[in-house]
Amino acid sequence: MPEHYGVLGVARDASPEEIKKAYKREALRWHPDKNMDSRDMAERRFKELAASYVVLSDPQKRAAYDRYGDDEPRSGGGGGSRGGGGGYGQGVAPEDLTPEDVFNMFFGIPPGARQQRRHYNYAHPGQSRQRGAGRAEASGFALVQLLPILALVFMSFVSTIEIDAAPYELKPTGAYRIERQTDGLGLKYFVPESFDLDYATSRASLQKVEDAVEAELARELGSQCAAERRQQARMADIAQQHAGAEKDAMLAKAKAFRLDACEQEERIRAHRRRG
Repeated sequence: MPEHYGVLGVARDASPEEIKKAYKREALRWHPDKNMDSRDMAERRFKELAASYVVLSDPQKRAAYDRYGDDEPRSGGGGGSRGGGGGYGQGVAPEDLTPEDVFNMFFGIPPGARQQRRHYNYAHPGQSRQRGAGRAEASGFALVQLLPILALVFMSFVSTIEIDAAPYELKPTGAYRIERQTDGLGLKYFVPESFDLDYATSRASLQKVEDAVEAELARELGSQCAAERRQQARMADIAQQHAGAEKDAMLAKAKAFRLDACEQEERIRAHRRRG
C-alpha cells in the first residue's frame, strides 16, 4: 500500500479539511473518464486516492496508521488485512475500494453496498400493503444507487468553488508559467501569478505545496522507474538467447543500462525521509 499522505500530497499534520480538499482535487484530476489516453494508470491512481482517503479521513484509522503504518494489529486472530477486521465495512479492504465506494461513504453508505440486493417476500398475494412497502423500499434503494453519480456531479461543482485549481503544475501550461524550485532539492514546478500572494507569504503554506510537488514527482518517477527496470529485464532476457562473447556483451549492456528515473525517485524519497 502506498504512503497515504504522499498519495494525497498532504503533510502528516494536515487538517481533516485539507485532506478532504486534497482528495477532491486529486480525484477530479485523476478520474478515469478525464484520462482516456492513460485510463489504466488513472484507474490505479484513483484507487490509491480512494484507499488513502478512507484511512486519513477517519480519525481512528488515521491514528492507527500514524502509529503502526499498514501493519496495524488486527483483532480476532489471522485473517489479514483483507478480512472484516480492518474496519472498512462489508469485508472490503482498502485496495479493493472503488471510487463509487468512497463517494458512497460521503453519504454514510458502507463500502460494498452497491453489491447488496433486497429480496422481498411475495408469498402472500393478499397482503397488498406489504407489497406496496416492498416497492417503496426498492425505489428507495434504486435512488441510493444513483447517489455516487449525484455525488460526483456535486463534488465537481463544489470543487470548482472551493478549489479553483491546483496551486502548481509540474510542466508549464496555461496560467502556470512562472517557474519555481523547491528549497530542498531544487525541483522545478510552475505556478500562476497569484501564487506568491496566496502561498509564499507563509513558510508553512509554501512547505505544504513543495511537499506535494515532491510527492507527485516521486510518484511519476516511480512509474518511469518501473518501465526502466522492465526494459533492463527485457535486455537481459534477450541476451540469454545468445551465447559466448555476444551473450556476455549483451548482458554487460543490460547491466549498464541507466535507471535515471529510479535514481531520481530514490533521491526524492530519501530527502522526504530525512525531512
